[in-house]
Amino acid sequence: MTYQIISAILEIFAMFAVGWLSRHWRYLTQDTIANWSRFVLDIMMPFLILHTIVGHFHANQWVEFWVLPVLGLGIIVLGTLMGLMLKSGMKSQDPQIRKTFLHLCATNNFAFLPIIILQNLWGDSAVAMLFILHLGTLVGFWSIGVGVLGEFNWKAAGKNMLTPSLITLIVAIVIVFLDLQRWIPSIFLKISGEIGDASVPLILILIGASLYQIKIRDDLRDLIYMTVVRLILIPLVTIGILRILPISREIYNVATILALMPVASTSVILTHRYGGAPGFAAGANIVSTLCSIVTIPLWSAWVLK
Repeated sequence: MTYQIISAILEIFAMFAVGWLSRHWRYLTQDTIANWSRFVLDIMMPFLILHTIVGHFHANQWVEFWVLPVLGLGIIVLGTLMGLMLKSGMKSQDPQIRKTFLHLCATNNFAFLPIIILQNLWGDSAVAMLFILHLGTLVGFWSIGVGVLGEFNWKAAGKNMLTPSLITLIVAIVIVFLDLQRWIPSIFLKISGEIGDASVPLILILIGASLYQIKIRDDLRDLIYMTVVRLILIPLVTIGILRILPISREIYNVATILALMPVASTSVILTHRYGGAPGFAAGANIVSTLCSIVTIPLWSAWVLK
């Protein structure tokens, strides 16, 4: 298992490197990154969601359909509470940096990095569980995650949550519960899978390109502290709680991998838009993602035996 996880992480960083070099050689620009990112998120990802949910879930798996979203939201709530308790450990007294610290404790890279790791370990069925779990994480992300930055209202949160991916996820769940899979042509599911499979490496390449020219700020001490909190302390408490919950091993595995993820690259964009310190968010993204090369395999070897 450790080899598979390390292999998945190296695969992720190889795609980051392709994106970084593409930006360096000017094959990609800031405008093309933005346009392609919207294309992947709004067009390609829904195909992946439809393929994995319809192909790997059945109506009798009703437990997963309510436990997973609750866990997704619960992980964000727990991260927020720990951020409030651990915020005093920050050296900087800049209110924008401290708000960003709390935001990064509340949310992590729940969207794309876990997909490759789960595919390498347990296949598409685990990825399907991750998408169901995202029902809860999306609610927490756009309410708590954005709210701690200081610019939240329910109307904007609802609009942000109502993405093509979420709509597709709801449609896929309805198809499963009504047992309508047999009416969907197999060729359509095959094509959906092929389009969806291409979305993950493409978005990782775009993330790598977006990291070009981002520099780590001078407050390295707080970046290291943020990384320790995000990759060690929060997973320690989260996994401790997951181990005592009456959940299946499959659900435990998916939730655990989610808890181990580093800072999300989207936090840089959110801090620009809703408040906070974009420079600190960018630095935390780079430092925590690099450190996750070590922490994710070590955690997994210990808690996923």
